[in-house]
Amino acid sequence: MKRLISVFLYVFFVAIVVISTGCSNAATASTSSTTSLSTTIPAQNLTSPMVTNFSPENGATGVPVNQSISVTFTLAMNPSSINTATFILMQGSMPVPGTVSYYGNTAIFTPQDDLSKDTDYSATIDIAIANMEGQHLQNGFTWTFTTGSIDTVDPYIVSTIPSFNSIFPVDPNNPFASNGNVPVNDSITAYFNEAMDPSTINASTFTVMQGTTPVAGTVKFDGYETAILTPTKMLSPNTAYIAMITTAVKCLGGNSLAQNFVWSFTTGLSQTTAPIVVSAVTANGVSGVPLNSSITAKFSEAIVSLRGLF
Repeated sequence: MKRLISVFLYVFFVAIVVISTGCSNAATASTSSTTSLSTTIPAQNLTSPMVTNFSPENGATGVPVNQSISVTFTLAMNPSSINTATFILMQGSMPVPGTVSYYGNTAIFTPQDDLSKDTDYSATIDIAIANMEGQHLQNGFTWTFTTGSIDTVDPYIVSTIPSFNSIFPVDPNNPFASNGNVPVNDSITAYFNEAMDPSTINASTFTVMQGTTPVAGTVKFDGYETAILTPTKMLSPNTAYIAMITTAVKCLGGNSLAQNFVWSFTTGLSQTTAPIVVSAVTANGVSGVPLNSSITAKFSEAIVSLRGLF
């Protein structure tokens, strides 16, 4: 019996040592720079800022040589921590000269010159980047992409909520995929076909009008392809509105919309229907999904983020 107790105490002591060592190593790792980099966004503590989007995607090919590189964070970050020392673009072992800017929650690396065609590049985010409270990213990470040729194609809007009349079919299961009877407490959302320049998406380029009267509101961008205008107060019931996104909006390649995008909708009453998921990637039941794939879901309307992104 004494031998069993001794063995138990020995095992318990070893377990405590292992746990303590692991915690010590984790604490040391969290204060180091980008000593261990990965090609996917690592799991992070919910109290720290995280990266939600980056463009181009990891492993992307045919990336336009005139495209900027973007990263979007969950929280407002300290702009002074985002610079060419913490947001780095490399061609092999050679750093690419450029400038770093910050808009909303999105950082943009703009190369000094067009990138080389058919060339591999890597972009790195360093843990020295911190939010306004001084909390750093817990892990740095690196992702790669390969260029193609120059981007000369204008971006376009693929869908909106409220919907617009187009060649795209309306999902009968989506109660908000119409431009009539729109809830007066709903936001107005536009989805682009590619990564957009966040510095061009704001209250002057994305507007809503009631007749000749502008609707006051705020415009936020997810850093990739979704722009949301949230009115300051509820819209008027049973009223016609016109939304517009101007040609001042540009993609990361510097191309503008071919023309102002204008659509109309009519309000109903307040929203009482719960939001739904209208599409997901990867789809239900799909097999053989790549290990480094992202899992995404698109909702029928703008969703309030637990991290305050929207």
